[in-house]
Amino acid sequence: MDINPDISLIIDKLTPYQISQALDISLDDATALIAGKLKLEELDENTSRLLIDLNDKLGS
Repeated sequence: MDINPDISLIIDKLTPYQISQALDISLDDATALIAGKLKLEELDENTSRLLIDLNDKLGS
């Protein structure tokens, strides 16, 4: 599994359901994100930014 290092904390600490709720994406998309089947670049800009911000807050 090739996880983007920019979002590794969120993937390690949150469940797919929590990610889907936090980012307002489908559970399938959250699961695909964790599995590496959905890349950060494939998300819309606002969702990508929110994901990175949340990941940074989890690392603080």
